[in-house]
Amino acid sequence: NKAALYTAFAVTFLIRLFCMKKDIHLKKVSKEAR
Repeated sequence: NKAALYTAFAVTFLIRLFCMKKDIHLKKVSKEAR
């Protein structure tokens, strides 16, 4: 099923994007804390 494959790809992409944003946010916080 092409639709299911596309959905799985989109979900994976969103999760990676969310993790990247979270990681950048944590790095900013750690820099300010020092």
